Amino acid sequence: MKIGDFSKLTKVSVRMLRYYDKEDVLKPQKIDNENGHRSYSITQVPTLQKVIMLRDLNFGINEIKEIITHWDKETLLNHMKERLQTTYQIIDEEQDRALKIQQAMEHIQKNETDRHYSVVIKSIPELLVLSLRRKMHHHFEEEILWNELYHFIQEKRLSIDQTRYNNIAIYHDSKDDSVDIEVAYIVKKKGINSASINYRTLDEVTLMASMMVYGSYQHIDEAYRSFVDWLSNHSEYSIGDTSRQITIIDHRHTNNEEDFLTEIQIPLVVTK
Repeated sequence: MKIGDFSKLTKVSVRMLRYYDKEDVLKPQKIDNENGHRSYSITQVPTLQKVIMLRDLNFGINEIKEIITHWDKETLLNHMKERLQTTYQIIDEEQDRALKIQQAMEHIQKNETDRHYSVVIKSIPELLVLSLRRKMHHHFEEEILWNELYHFIQEKRLSIDQTRYNNIAIYHDSKDDSVDIEVAYIVKKKGINSASINYRTLDEVTLMASMMVYGSYQHIDEAYRSFVDWLSNHSEYSIGDTSRQITIIDHRHTNNEEDFLTEIQIPLVVTK
């Protein structure tokens, strides 16, 4: 049957059928050499149903392709268990984020600025990341690095977790007037490095000071000043290695800068 008829039968859009064809997930049974029209068979419906099931379970296109290619009970269950574990982890992290957002909103409504920049100490596990590091003229040029890293991911068709908390900006010490910035996404496994974009492991940080900054990026400087005040009252700590920032809400999620939410992470060292 023609692609339009197959689309109506399966309730899957023509656009998605063409996409699955392009990604080698579900190829047409026949393509007319003269006009390029795609034709499908009723026998392909079960395979498409498997694809839709996996898509609805939030599997990426590369994962779907792998599972469909090696479809058996053991492979399917292994992927399902991994997805279930990841989903539970996301739920826990998002619930924690939601609580912090609610607390930040309450503090702002009460004009409790000091509490808004309250410091929480937590541990950060070892993280495998795909990163791009470069010296820039100014902090505001960080967006250039994010765009370059995003285009690399698109070009290589990498499957990257797109949840809000999966972005890490790392600020390294610089010996000159430049700003040494590294941007990174958390990944599950290593791939092939390029000339400037590399897979690497961020070390575990057992003592990480965390501050939630609600509002425009102009408030970030205020948060750092608040941290300096906090540190002066906690002489048992000193600042450790490189600081990090994680964007939770930004211009991709809202047009109002006052609704932005950023997490600042600063490693701590116990002083002797």
